[in-house]
Amino acid sequence: MPKPVKPYALTPNCWITVLSPASPVDEIRLRKGCEELTRLGYHLDPLQQSLSRDGYFAGALEERLAAMFVARTGGGAHAIFCARGGYGSNYLLEFLQGTEAASPGTESAGGSHPPPILIGYSD
Repeated sequence: MPKPVKPYALTPNCWITVLSPASPVDEIRLRKGCEELTRLGYHLDPLQQSLSRDGYFAGALEERLAAMFVARTGGGAHAIFCARGGYGSNYLLEFLQGTEAASPGTESAGGSHPPPILIGYSD
């Protein structure tokens, strides 16, 4: 049986990517939440995708998928916080299965890094 891969512990000074894989979010509430994370000592990636709107969704499928893919594989995030999950996030699953997660920082001697923490994804 393969050994489970655990993410790094999230501590102040870690990078967090905030995105919306499903429905759009209220900008004021999102900014307040991000201000609190910053106050707690975390660094945040820009929120462009989180504020996108495409009908019922937080941007087109391609935009949401690209944001999640970059956050998981090359964005340098220690964690991905989904500002709002729900219907729409399920469309990303088939495209994300099997993607290798690259961790922040430098390459370790083993060459393998744990994936970023993923919080708030549903469906």
